[in-house]
Amino acid sequence: MLPNLYKQIEIAVIAPTVPEEFFDLLWKGVWSAAFELASFGVTVQTFTTDKHDAAAQLAILTDLLGSRFGAIALVPAHPLELNAVIGEHCNEARPVITFHSDAAHSGRCSFVGTSAPEAGALAAEALAKFMGFRGKVATFPGDLGFEQFAQRYHGFHRELDRYSDGLKEVFCHTGLGQFPEALERALTEHPDLGGIYVGCARAHLIAAALKQTGLRIPFVGFDNTPAVPPYLQDGTMWAVIDESVHQQGYIAVQRAYEMCVNKAAEYSQWVRVPSSLVLASNSSGARVGQSLNEAFEQLIRQQTAQLSSYQEMLESANQELQRLAETDALTGLLNRRKFEEILPLELNRAHSGGRASLLMMDVDHFKQCNDNFGHHVGDEALRTVAQALKSQARETDFCARWGGDEFCVLLPGAGPADAERLRTRICDALRVGNPLQLRLSIGVAHFPDDASTPNELVIAADRAMYHDKRTAKLAREVVAS
Repeated sequence: MLPNLYKQIEIAVIAPTVPEEFFDLLWKGVWSAAFELASFGVTVQTFTTDKHDAAAQLAILTDLLGSRFGAIALVPAHPLELNAVIGEHCNEARPVITFHSDAAHSGRCSFVGTSAPEAGALAAEALAKFMGFRGKVATFPGDLGFEQFAQRYHGFHRELDRYSDGLKEVFCHTGLGQFPEALERALTEHPDLGGIYVGCARAHLIAAALKQTGLRIPFVGFDNTPAVPPYLQDGTMWAVIDESVHQQGYIAVQRAYEMCVNKAAEYSQWVRVPSSLVLASNSSGARVGQSLNEAFEQLIRQQTAQLSSYQEMLESANQELQRLAETDALTGLLNRRKFEEILPLELNRAHSGGRASLLMMDVDHFKQCNDNFGHHVGDEALRTVAQALKSQARETDFCARWGGDEFCVLLPGAGPADAERLRTRICDALRVGNPLQLRLSIGVAHFPDDASTPNELVIAADRAMYHDKRTAKLAREVVAS
């Protein structure tokens, strides 16, 4: 009987679906990752809720307990009351990827997001350079009860302290409403105001109020809504800190897949997505002692280097994910799923008068090896067989672990004589330095002589392998008698 098909990885994504720029970008990242991982046999299923609907998230997470999903991505965040059910998923070895580190006590989780303190520090550095490192700064950090806003403000305040000789903070507002009124009070009490910082997605409200005054004040904020670009273009806002929402959605799904592939790994750390700086198109006319190109030359160079480094890290991670998806972790050979992708492609190439041979093999008495010596010795035996295959096969051949103690080798363009020579070399290689005296039962089938389709070729080689096993057993019985 042929082994079961490779089990497909399935990932659940729970996220709000509302007509906001933030969530639109987040979903684009989710679907970008889903599209790429589909070629690895990964299925991404989505579950949507209203914005900040903790009850709906709780119901979905509860329904998913005991499910087939290998991991869950919960985006963009989750309230603390979900920690208990997240912990239950982790107890089932089903990790949950979140966007806030407040799940740290719920077990084996991973966190994806920007470093809010670093993003806040970037905003402070930008604003200080816009202001020529002198003047009063009005800060509108948003509700500091929100972890993200509080961390941004912490980073902003820490960076601003570096320029305390020339800059002075005027703390104005912490809520999410009445921004125009708060700005009016700040301008009345501080007519010499030199800069504005908004640490939440309400920067467009401050921008609208500021534009009505006709004042041009250096203004840096956080806001991914469609209302912002016009204020950047007309110079009301000078810069926006972009926290790469698309990449956050992308990496959340990628990390879920990584944790499915590598179940032994323990993840409890952030995956940092770098923040980038979006400059206004006409900021060069702003009132600073030096041109903004000069003022930002070093800052932009630092950000470019950071983003470039991150891109290299992401590409390297994707390459590693692809390697994990295509290879057997124990032996380093191709896994069955990848081999089943390659087989029809190579046979299609051979259809126009070409040939191909397939060797199917398993380790004789492998169960006894495990029972007598332990699984660690059995694993070493499988690695020994894999090394014999890799060392004797041609560079153009495809060696794979089919499952358990079964292996296969596809020889494109090879006929019976080539296959028999490889069969002999593999057996000879196992006789050298093999204290366990491993023996393989090997079956060979040829395309198109023995089969006309990939499945028929596998069945023919599998039958030949069991014929070889029975023949060897009969020979030993004759010798013993």
